[in-house]
Amino acid sequence: MSDDVFEFTLLPAQKWMLELPVGFTGGHDVAFLQGGYGSGKTLPGAFGCLLLCQELCDSVDAVTGLVCAPSYSMLRDATIPTYQKLLNDFGLMEGIDYTFNRSNMRMTFKCWNGAILLFRSLDNPQSIRSINASFAHVDEGSLLKTRGHLLEVIGRVRQGNLPVHRIFITSNPEARRGWMAELFDTPFKITSVTDPRNGEKVQVCFRKRRASTIENPHIGYSFIETLRQSMDEDMFRVFVLGEDCNLTRGLVVNNFTENNIRELKHREELPLHVTCDFNFDPCCWVFVQRVNGEFHAFDELCLEKTDVDEMCRALIEKFPKDKIKHGIIINGDASAGFNHVGVTVEDKAKDERNSLYTKMLNLLRREYGHDNVRVATNKGNPAISRRIESFKAKVCNANGEMYVYLDPRCKRTIQCIQNLRYKEGCNDYDLPSPAQIARDPSQKWFSDHAFDALSCMVDYYEPLKIDVIKKKAFVQKELYFSI
Repeated sequence: MSDDVFEFTLLPAQKWMLELPVGFTGGHDVAFLQGGYGSGKTLPGAFGCLLLCQELCDSVDAVTGLVCAPSYSMLRDATIPTYQKLLNDFGLMEGIDYTFNRSNMRMTFKCWNGAILLFRSLDNPQSIRSINASFAHVDEGSLLKTRGHLLEVIGRVRQGNLPVHRIFITSNPEARRGWMAELFDTPFKITSVTDPRNGEKVQVCFRKRRASTIENPHIGYSFIETLRQSMDEDMFRVFVLGEDCNLTRGLVVNNFTENNIRELKHREELPLHVTCDFNFDPCCWVFVQRVNGEFHAFDELCLEKTDVDEMCRALIEKFPKDKIKHGIIINGDASAGFNHVGVTVEDKAKDERNSLYTKMLNLLRREYGHDNVRVATNKGNPAISRRIESFKAKVCNANGEMYVYLDPRCKRTIQCIQNLRYKEGCNDYDLPSPAQIARDPSQKWFSDHAFDALSCMVDYYEPLKIDVIKKKAFVQKELYFSI
């Protein structure tokens, strides 16, 4: 193991998380650090777990730490790389100082008497039922689906005869106040819970602190201004200032106003974008053109109980060949590139690769020419929350700049944007149920299909881009960790 040490200069919020609260001497300390982009919130969770691996390795047999994220993809793409980078900064080498078994997500530290970190996703909470840990870190805690997922983690932290068990939670703020805001409703509170194993009362300290992006001295002013321009005002308050905020106020796109509605027309000198959602009752396609960085949705095609053939015939009737002089670009739901919904059994039998977009291409190229129609979508659909943030940032950002406009002819799309809401207390759409639609068929138009079509296109061309903020380290002579 290297004799160098990489010592981080902690920001006040990071230091708060790693230090135990004064006067709390027994029980579970659950510290929740909520911060904006680039605020440095993730570092202390990983840092604290590595420090505890070193400090407890001689006093607890096979000391074990539990590291969790809401989903496997988050764990793989963000949480684990954070730990690996930190270990690399510390000068610890995989294969020499520690090993990482990727099949069972287990990191074992030779340098710390066999201390273990277990990485688990909480999309299946059953995966942690048999674990006994001395401490834990939950990354992106606000994205956990239920309070029970977090309590399950806390219940797993019971290894060793320790006076205090540490649980670190790091997360972006919640876009909508839910159970996390209720659980951490004050900066500091101590409650008693009953241990079901022995009936004893256990003290649990719930504490929370907010870390603002602008409090990080390593963040430049230009980066803050970039965020201001790429977000609406409420998003800026939440994801930069780190505030608890009911960002949506019920509506998914709460910053869409009459100012985003104006008369537009098809401009033959520009390419025609057809952005698609492939629910087929109703099916919603929106016709858009990009003008000086703006998205002009000038018309729509929304039909009930239909299929790709009928939609394409209606499109061709609406836009004769002589009106399409610069081609058609198909955007929208990426999953349509590999499913067969709406494709006839006969066509599917002839060609198993005949996806919805392939079907569209074949039909439209016959009319407009092979080189005049193409598909432009992501390889996979982005997270719904990211797509919504990207769309809202272009509807109206924190500087009041607008880049999305709809013509009044986009009746269903406007209706969708103005009425699409979240369910109370969570980030799921509040959509009409099949029973509600059966009783009132007009309810189907209060679905999310037209919004999904338009927002997929906006996110494809203008995704919300947040630069990675590099942490600074200062080299000292000896390897030494302490909290």
